[in-house]
Amino acid sequence: REFKLHIPIIGVAKGFMRKQDRPVYDSNNPELERIVTNYKDLLLQVRDESHRFAIQYHRIVRAKNLLS
Repeated sequence: REFKLHIPIIGVAKGFMRKQDRPVYDSNNPELERIVTNYKDLLLQVRDESHRFAIQYHRIVRAKNLLS
């Protein structure tokens, strides 16, 4: 707000019991809705890969701390 920027955000929320994925975005924005509809599978792959990367990094950091 301070810089008068409007950056649309799309998120993926885990559903009940972590069995479903629900996109979270400004549903009043038709362009975001089109992106989510057309690229939901890609968004899920990006989320899964970033999660895998974060877990791998955390394991490396934890292993280094154990060796120190």
